[in-house]
Amino acid sequence: MQKEHLDPTILVIFGATGDLAGHRLIPALNRLYKRKLLPKSISIVGFARSEFSHEQFRKKIEPPGISKEWNKFAKKIYYMSGNFTNENDFKKLAKLLVKLESKNHSCANRLFYFATLPSHYHTISHALDKSGLLVGCRIHKRQTRVVIEKPFGSDLKSAKKLDETLEKYFSESQIYRIDHYLGKETVQNILTVRFANSIFEPIWNRKYIDHIQISSLEERGIENRGAFYEQTGAIRDVVQNHMMQLVAHIAMEAPHDLSATAIRDERAKVIKQIRMPKAKEMKNSLAAGQYAKYRAEPNIHPKSTVETFAALKLHVDNPRWQGVPFYLRAGKKLKSKITEISIHFKRPLPDLFGGQPDIPNVLNFEIHPNEGLFLDIAAKFPGFGIRLHPVTMELGYHSAFQGEFPEAYERLLLDFIEGDQRLFARSDEIEYSWKYIDEIEKYLKKTRVSVYPAGSWGPEGSDKLIKKDQRQWHIR
Repeated sequence: MQKEHLDPTILVIFGATGDLAGHRLIPALNRLYKRKLLPKSISIVGFARSEFSHEQFRKKIEPPGISKEWNKFAKKIYYMSGNFTNENDFKKLAKLLVKLESKNHSCANRLFYFATLPSHYHTISHALDKSGLLVGCRIHKRQTRVVIEKPFGSDLKSAKKLDETLEKYFSESQIYRIDHYLGKETVQNILTVRFANSIFEPIWNRKYIDHIQISSLEERGIENRGAFYEQTGAIRDVVQNHMMQLVAHIAMEAPHDLSATAIRDERAKVIKQIRMPKAKEMKNSLAAGQYAKYRAEPNIHPKSTVETFAALKLHVDNPRWQGVPFYLRAGKKLKSKITEISIHFKRPLPDLFGGQPDIPNVLNFEIHPNEGLFLDIAAKFPGFGIRLHPVTMELGYHSAFQGEFPEAYERLLLDFIEGDQRLFARSDEIEYSWKYIDEIEKYLKKTRVSVYPAGSWGPEGSDKLIKKDQRQWHIR
């Protein structure tokens, strides 16, 4: 039995024949169905240009080794061929939704997933509005909502323009800007660790924390995303969204409650408080690189200066974090795939164990490869005398908890269906982030991008950036 307390729902996926829908969205919805977490009355409608019948589309997206569960789930999936610019196609879509509501004997929440290029958002929104699909049943207080994928603009100006476009048709409470990083278990656990345990929050400040590092490193290159990557680069692709959201979660003040408004208010405050970089400071606080043979990749300009790696140091100017540097790095074609946040604590004073090895206290939130929480401490080595030895206290999720964990898109899709915006970015968070990133991009246009070997840890400038502060990059 699926969730009976959830309102009847129709989810329309625009761009339903694309990779995102086929590889992420449909599999995630299928897993939610298996877990009995979807509304009892749900219909999923794919909309794209390709010609398919309902049955042909179901066949196209079916997973290998189909089961009885899939066959039951597939009966809830429908398809309609249409063009985003054709108003008649949207009128046909409206008739299909009415037909599905009649079949289920109830009007439904109408949810729209824009799994398309951002250039289509205005066209789709306008067509939805003209066809009456954005008006829910007022008698049963049914809602309409929309999910959009990054990029949320390419700079502050375009981000504002995107918001203005969406706000013509949707209120902020209806817009869900999805960032799959926020659906990851470790990222969600940051707030729990901080605010559900009395041992961490009292020392979560500049008095006890020396610095913070956030790394998002990938082994693979750009693969078949050459045209896209030439327009973005590592800073726009990863730093502006994923990493800024991680900074916000680590640095935010305690919300007054767990509501979406309270949590997003605190995240937005942090991003707004990030110190705006000055050109003369960026020479020592930014390192950008491009992996060797990037220019030989498909759809890449032979003289491209786009960065595939970026490392930077930033500061959050508020009383809690004054003077605490945040070191961020993200890149492709590196030695290992690693995603982690590490909190580096100051050395204890006075030092009672002079002459012993320096064993720093580091709290590590590891997102990949081993999801979990790891705390490095110093302990006495067994035996005579006092000899300090590094020890790691660990909470590996897969070893500590039984069962199958939901993937990021499962969690975020369920939140979208339930109307929970806590794990979705708000417009002011996006705009504050772009304001900061725009300054970095201005500086980057005037500098040369260093080439680094594939399979390395990035350009030499990345190490110099952190070593000049007598620190080094952390890898657990």
